[in-house]
Amino acid sequence: RDVDGGVVGGVTQTIYAESNGSGVYKSTNGGTSWTLLSGGPTTVANATVTAAGIYYAVDGTNLWRYQNGTWAQLPINSTQGAAAVAVNPLNPNEIVVVSPAGYIDISYDAGATWSGARRSAPPSTSGKWSTGSDRSGTWAASWPPWRPWSPSWSPNR
Repeated sequence: RDVDGGVVGGVTQTIYAESNGSGVYKSTNGGTSWTLLSGGPTTVANATVTAAGIYYAVDGTNLWRYQNGTWAQLPINSTQGAAAVAVNPLNPNEIVVVSPAGYIDISYDAGATWSGARRSAPPSTSGKWSTGSDRSGTWAASWPPWRPWSPSWSPNR
């Protein structure tokens, strides 16, 4: 959802893109021109944008937030790194980070503190996580065979 520039002629105006090793770029004119957002990650493994326009990215090790023109590296509990990130579209303070090993950690205060939940995916699924939300606002971190997971219910149910 583009809260900054809206849609003009069917084209979303605010777009984020990552150039491996170079960093994150932002366009506010539908991709006509791009600006490097210096001070953030140089590589992005996974990213999401909240309904309020806050950009979250993981670089394999750390969680980053880009908000109001400023990057912040957020502390996470995982010593395993960060492979995927999801933000609850109905509550932008609720963030899930998944490590490459499949450990899941949840923040309920926009990344200031973490639950330490450390729920783990089945071993055969480690490192294959994807994140997102559907049109109804249900959000999830999931893995093949694309079973959904959210903080309110277990992937094994």
